[in-house]
Amino acid sequence: MSSEANGTASSSVRCLADARVLVVGLGGLGCPAVLALAEAGIGRLVLLDDDVVEEENLHRQFLYRDVDSGRHKVDAAGAALEQRGISRGRIELRHGRLLAGNALELLRGVDLVVEGSDNYATKFLAADASHLAGKPAVLGAALRWAATVWAIDPHGRPCYRCLFEDPPEVAPSCAEAGVMGPVVGVAGALMAELAIQTLLDERAMGPIYTYDGKTDRLRAVEVAAREDCTLCGVGPTITELDEARYPGTPCPNHESPPPRQGTPIDRYARQRRLAEVGDVGQARLAELEVVLADSESADLEGEFLLRAGVRGVITAPGCPAPLPHEAHFTRKGPRRVATGAWRALKRIRTALDLEH
Repeated sequence: MSSEANGTASSSVRCLADARVLVVGLGGLGCPAVLALAEAGIGRLVLLDDDVVEEENLHRQFLYRDVDSGRHKVDAAGAALEQRGISRGRIELRHGRLLAGNALELLRGVDLVVEGSDNYATKFLAADASHLAGKPAVLGAALRWAATVWAIDPHGRPCYRCLFEDPPEVAPSCAEAGVMGPVVGVAGALMAELAIQTLLDERAMGPIYTYDGKTDRLRAVEVAAREDCTLCGVGPTITELDEARYPGTPCPNHESPPPRQGTPIDRYARQRRLAEVGDVGQARLAELEVVLADSESADLEGEFLLRAGVRGVITAPGCPAPLPHEAHFTRKGPRRVATGAWRALKRIRTALDLEH
């Protein structure tokens, strides 16, 4: 189904202030992506999530604080953006989840979808709905030290199903396998950068980007379209959204958990056990007192380090390490977020003897 058939406009906008972007999922990927988009000047951000902030996830969800534990993510994210100087008029809060029954309606009136949920069913639903609605989508995923980001053309060729075909029956979760906070910071910034390039018709769509946080390797891999793709191939079989096609998404009467009153927790006294570094790695991080070179990204670098469990950080004059992937980040918002996350990750690799 083409965008013309739905009466939608082209994905490109005259300027970022005219853009309206739907952000699905406000976890580890959504937090850096939405901050980068806001700081880049996106006119309207529609934030969608049905979950609440959990203390054990704060190491990778840097918009939230300990006192936000139990609060709805969309409310906490909206407040965090306002505290960072983002006008409340640019933020639209939606409590809920992307479902087959509401996806097309949610996409109506937005120019692009940024998807950063933690489950594959929602990713496939977002990709299918975007294709059927004729809207471009940027999808991200991360686990342990690795992440992928992909900007997909609204009409496919290739589309998300050209590469992944169907949701996997079994997939490890972040809670089980762990995920490095600065890795999702880099990935979320790249999601925002590709979204901006797509909105401005700068041909960001096509390759899938992979990032390895252990080796600091960022590369683009071309994806070939499949003639037999069920979504964008010859004679597609997916022409509407069917709830049964997305196992793992809740039924339409799913209710969000009630918000709880958050309790302040001393983050320095709290013992963190991150699956991606193990007990020995966590002990090494806990011994670090880090001096940050003063820069526009120092606040984010320090935040990612504190969330990783370092003892403390201070900022002093100095020359910060340059971001080696700067060519991929042309806008100030995504570049600032990516730089802060990358510098924190570099320090973590050094502490764990992974830096070469």
